[in-house]
Amino acid sequence: MKKIMLLFSIVSVFLLAGCGSKNIEQPQNVIDDVQIENETSLDEEKDLNVAKTAIINALKDSEWVKENVTMKKTCFGDDFTLPQELTFEILRDDMVIVQAFAYETDVDLPNFGTQVFLIGYFNGEVKVIYLPEEAPAHPGHAGFGIDSENMILVYYWMHQGVVKNTAYDISNFSFEEIDSLDLNSIDENSETLIQEFDEKYNTHSIDTLLTEENLKA
Repeated sequence: MKKIMLLFSIVSVFLLAGCGSKNIEQPQNVIDDVQIENETSLDEEKDLNVAKTAIINALKDSEWVKENVTMKKTCFGDDFTLPQELTFEILRDDMVIVQAFAYETDVDLPNFGTQVFLIGYFNGEVKVIYLPEEAPAHPGHAGFGIDSENMILVYYWMHQGVVKNTAYDISNFSFEEIDSLDLNSIDENSETLIQEFDEKYNTHSIDTLLTEENLKA
């Protein structure tokens, strides 16, 4: 009987001390980590919103567009005399790609060229890099495809049986070459190689016209 009473007393003490309570307090370091993580997420979201707004506002500014995301020379090195077609795609909140394209033959001086411009936002500034770097490509020989899910840009080039297709990782706001296909002639075997290269990347063309209305969407 004494043993039963003693056991009951011990259990009572534990219950009174809160041993059976479900309201267990989280350690302070766990609470601090969660709070820091939440604040970091909010800061990152805020930064991305600032970046997207800055880039979109820049693309709505016709003077900025003319200065930063249009070709200055044709693929032959001549000045452009006619407007260029500009298309774009928002890759993520802090990065947009624009393609400039011109293929006008009904003029004394052909206006040929195509080039892509990658637009990012860093340290409070909208910045631009472009490809090809040396000069616009001839649109009859070259084209671009974007795999936006994996942030890969593919530059396709073919002329007089020579093929040079190059894949670039653009996720870090650079054109980092990750793959290429170089062929000096086109035959049955090379066509297979071209198809295999194409199937590696789920690319599509950059088709949305760069207009203020489309930038609102």
